[in-house]
Amino acid sequence: MELNVGYYIRTDKGYIAKIKQIQDDNYIFCDNVIKKEFCDSYEQCYSDTINIIKASYNLIDLIEPGDYVNGYKVTYIDNDSKTLRVDAFNWGTNIIENEDIKSVVTKEQFNSVKYEVE
Repeated sequence: MELNVGYYIRTDKGYIAKIKQIQDDNYIFCDNVIKKEFCDSYEQCYSDTINIIKASYNLIDLIEPGDYVNGYKVTYIDNDSKTLRVDAFNWGTNIIENEDIKSVVTKEQFNSVKYEVE
């Protein structure tokens, strides 16, 4: 998989980050913490110690159904028009384009912090 500065990456654990710098083709500096046990410091990661499953200049390419974008759950992705359909609760369904994305919580991140009542 080709990685370039400016790419967004998504790991198999559901972490998303943006590559700020690449050294020696496997040492990457990210704009946020992917996960501390994968990193030598808060912004540095070895790409061979994390499993990057997707990489793209467009953040929308990394989004999957079940993720939350701008606080709303993604229900459908239209790859042709590069738009997301999200469940906006009382307001019905909204369409979000790449430039409208302000925040993302992946379904893996959401599931890792949820509390289930037995």
